[in-house]
Amino acid sequence: MNKSFFIFIPLLTSFICSCASINESSSNKELSNNKYSKVIRSNEDNKNLNLGNESATRNSLNTSETSSNSGKINKVVLKKNIFEKISSNFSLKNLQSKRVKISLKRLTRDPKYVERVFNRSAPYLHFIVEEINKRNMPMELALLPFVESAYKTSARSSARAVGLWQFIPATGRRFDLKQNWWVDERRDVIKSTKAALDYLELLHEMMDGDWFLALASYNWGEASVRKAIKRNKARKKRTDYLYLKMPRETRYYVPKLLAVKEIVLNPKKYNISLPDILDQPYFEKIPLNNSIDFKTLSNMSGVHISTLKEINAGSLRPVVNTKYAKSILLPSDSVDKYLVALKKYNSLKIPLMSWAPYTFQRGDTLKKVSKKHNISTSELAGVNGIRSTHKFLKGTSILVPTNSSLNLDLTAKLDNFIRPKLIRPKGSYWPNSHKVRRGESLSTIAKKYRTSVRKIKNLNNLTSNLIFAGQRLRIYPVNQKNSVHRVKKGDSLYSIAMRYRTSVSELKRINQLASDIIKIGTKIVVR
Repeated sequence: MNKSFFIFIPLLTSFICSCASINESSSNKELSNNKYSKVIRSNEDNKNLNLGNESATRNSLNTSETSSNSGKINKVVLKKNIFEKISSNFSLKNLQSKRVKISLKRLTRDPKYVERVFNRSAPYLHFIVEEINKRNMPMELALLPFVESAYKTSARSSARAVGLWQFIPATGRRFDLKQNWWVDERRDVIKSTKAALDYLELLHEMMDGDWFLALASYNWGEASVRKAIKRNKARKKRTDYLYLKMPRETRYYVPKLLAVKEIVLNPKKYNISLPDILDQPYFEKIPLNNSIDFKTLSNMSGVHISTLKEINAGSLRPVVNTKYAKSILLPSDSVDKYLVALKKYNSLKIPLMSWAPYTFQRGDTLKKVSKKHNISTSELAGVNGIRSTHKFLKGTSILVPTNSSLNLDLTAKLDNFIRPKLIRPKGSYWPNSHKVRRGESLSTIAKKYRTSVRKIKNLNNLTSNLIFAGQRLRIYPVNQKNSVHRVKKGDSLYSIAMRYRTSVSELKRINQLASDIIKIGTKIVVR
């Protein structure tokens, strides 16, 4: 055989190996590039998560990479997600109850709802987690606003509980949360969170270190839970959370919280995508020297007005009045822009407010006033918390938009404006009406007139139990005033009382009857 042939074989083998090595290197480089592309794509997709139709870069995966002149990627760094911190610090024990499974099934039936709620939590979750960490409390409590309000600062229940943590008026006052026409600190993110955690710590101590009973007390009230415990002790029954007789909502309160916890621990198992919320502050607290309206604040900071109102829900009016609110919350990435704009506004002496009190003159109506100030009647009524259909007389004082180009000092006027002063025609009140006095509630008024809260609310078109001193309430329908029933054969005071939804004692009182005996043909006055 030719000698040159043996020399050629090693050369050919070397060439093939070299080619294979080049292909493998090329393949690895291509794989690396594909992997990087996926990370960037994921990052771009996550940027679509936002609050109030704004850019939410803080909610997306934060990538950091270094590159050489040749374009080779050396490193990709992902910042920690807040849910990693939350899930690694859970400490509550499991509750062995089918209620947890039922709650979990209900929640996971609609994964999109769960995702929407957690997306809504983005501005608040970091702050809540930090406050819980400071107090060394169970991290499950960071998920409690999911159960209470679905992370809505503007949430309001039928029991008049409002805010992220759903404080009712009395409990809010107990923890020094101011409530007036201008502000409701139960909606304030910072103050309500601190108050809620103070309350939960107190309840935990009251319930001898049992967090489940503390949570039940937060929902139902500590007095009610104590009575349930006392009742079980008297019957020699167990006094654990699962063994107490409680309303349905309270029975499922803790199970729902634990169901949310399970979702955070295993989102993929339930086909739920948790948002990428960075473990860093979303907002900053900015002190205010002068009152400012939300529209101006939006123009200065570049933040959409709906977002500003959501994170500053404690301010109820279009103006943040420094007499009642000394600071505002702004997204961290908008603070510098706001401060630059503020300096410019101050140097040019541009007013920060475009709202001022207005007193009705003779002939003014709400429609005329709204037209004069370029605002719809319904919007003006909504701002002042009044009905657009009501008539008002000279001397009525309300808040209206004003020409901000006029450099007027409106601060003093706003300081003196506590709430709208409403003067109505004498004929605008109903017969059988009641003027609310200081300290009265719908419950006490209903008891006084022997009617129900529901009836009073229906007659006065009230959507909540909130009333104020000086308000005029209709107590009975007009067609029931001095209604008369003629006694027929078979009638009794009891049957008449049942028919007209009143009581025998009330009929006897109104008709000055000494006994229950009535005669056919007698006229009985009923309400």
